[in-house]
Amino acid sequence: MTQIIPRRALIAALIAGPLAVGTLTGCATQGMTTEDTTALVDSQAAFNTDTPNWETPFWERWINNASAGKAERPDTADGEAPLANIGLVLSPSISDGEALISTLYSDASEQGLRPLPGGLVAETLDSAEPCRQDTAAEACLASLAAYPGVRMLVEISPAQDGNGLSAELHDTSLNAHYRIDRFANSEAGADALMDEINRRVAMAPWSSRVFQGEDGGLYISASRVNGLNQGQRLDVREPGKAVRAPSGQVVAFRPGQSVGRVEIVEFVGDYLAVVKTVSGQTPDDRHWITLPASQ
Repeated sequence: MTQIIPRRALIAALIAGPLAVGTLTGCATQGMTTEDTTALVDSQAAFNTDTPNWETPFWERWINNASAGKAERPDTADGEAPLANIGLVLSPSISDGEALISTLYSDASEQGLRPLPGGLVAETLDSAEPCRQDTAAEACLASLAAYPGVRMLVEISPAQDGNGLSAELHDTSLNAHYRIDRFANSEAGADALMDEINRRVAMAPWSSRVFQGEDGGLYISASRVNGLNQGQRLDVREPGKAVRAPSGQVVAFRPGQSVGRVEIVEFVGDYLAVVKTVSGQTPDDRHWITLPASQ
């Protein structure tokens, strides 16, 4: 089970594909010391805040530079799915992974994925009680799915034998957990990791969750940067179900019944959209918001 300590540095990048992967049946990362426990690296560029006094980790320096020149994703069209938000948590003991991180970040949008600033994920991991004890817990994953809309949480740490890296993948939509025992700390390793994550994300269609703000409005954690359009209509569905093989491995997905439709009425910054009900049921936190079936 992934034990979490108060985080100071989170890197939330988006990544996604084939590797030697095992389905987790219980706990996530094991055998990590306090020093190896997740470091959370906030993206200062994303929050437009001053550079902290402590030395900026290499992966954050790279991401800040890359973010500054990154173009906004165009509106979705012709059935193209919005970018899925993936949060990356990197062990502080990984000090030489610049090639890995730069590849994960720069190639993410080509895989249909969106890098999230670390502070967004860190805030939920620090404030949600279930996440303080176990990032693989269903309640923690539900919090991340609602805000900041994480589809796949990826925890990267050194491989147990010290040769390369390993990763734990936690799918917030399917409540499925996967382990990658070893991959290279290199650009090639990043490509292989992205291929595996992309394969896992593709097992269920893009979706978001609704939460009610203090103003009474309904929000989803996705925006124009993900590829959504103002005025776009989305389906409200009952929760989908994972189809599991006898081994427990997730092998397919069955979408829930459509029970309503909402419309995006405005965007709030780069991470939220306000929606209103236009037909059927008004969604609550158990419903999935998806593209219409025709798309």
